Amino acid sequence: MRKTWLKKLAAAAAAIISCMLLTAAVSADRAYKGAEENCQLYDPDGLFEAGDQMMLSDMIQETSDAIDMYVAVYVLNNDDEVLSDYDTMVFADDTYDAMFNMQYGEESDGVILVMNMPGRYNYLSTCGMAQLYFSNAEGNDIATKITSNMIQDMRDENYYGAIERFCVDLKYYYGQGVPSRAYTYDYDTGLYHYEVNGELVASESLPLSYRINVPFLAALAAAIGALSALITVLIVKSRYNLKKSLDPTNYVNQRDTHFYQQDDIFLREHTTKTRNSSSSGGGGGGSSHSSSGGFSHGGGGSHW
Repeated sequence: MRKTWLKKLAAAAAAIISCMLLTAAVSADRAYKGAEENCQLYDPDGLFEAGDQMMLSDMIQETSDAIDMYVAVYVLNNDDEVLSDYDTMVFADDTYDAMFNMQYGEESDGVILVMNMPGRYNYLSTCGMAQLYFSNAEGNDIATKITSNMIQDMRDENYYGAIERFCVDLKYYYGQGVPSRAYTYDYDTGLYHYEVNGELVASESLPLSYRINVPFLAALAAAIGALSALITVLIVKSRYNLKKSLDPTNYVNQRDTHFYQQDDIFLREHTTKTRNSSSSGGGGGGSSHSSSGGFSHGGGGSHW
């Protein structure tokens, strides 16, 4: 299995290098131009016809521009070499590194989708800020949601539609922003990754604001407030109960009393509107790991 994985990675590297050589003449003056050109469909086993490959590559490039991250899709379609789920993850991480990280020596923001056709398994590898935008946190696993949304198209053999849905979901969840207090923990390095002013930060511990249970504190404050209000009401009521009530006629001067009719007139209505949030929900902790190149990756996958 190890040899199979290495052969596939070598083939992927050859495809990437070929693409970079084709664009070298026009990208020499732009450090990241080569990486941008790698945002496309890789289909070495020929699942798609040439025309569909070109249209899907254009779609992937447009998605990359829309979310300002690197995006690639790699199709494995050789029945003689079936990768396990774990090896698919490793292949995805290392292929992304070869496309977008190794030549610059730092982690870039982006994703790669590997469609393991013989294994009937799609895996989405995330890197950089993509680990937060497409978090795999328990209860809000966006990475797995994206691959799960492809399942029906994959079962229907509508592979073009599956990639199209993938691109739509990337743009949708990117538009939702980073979930509140989202972070990842890399089990290989022991480092947390979280956002500070739009930048990914690595640290041995999380900020205090991430460790405080805000919903619990809000509920506790509400309970304390309600209890304080109840105590106040009981104290005021007890004071009134200590005083003897007088007959209302004691306050009325019967000889000089006159009654007038007064009507309240409804002038206007005041309505308070509350805006509903459309964010992708709370963040929480996701998990990540280090690739063989030492770069941190998150992600998730789904069988169909």
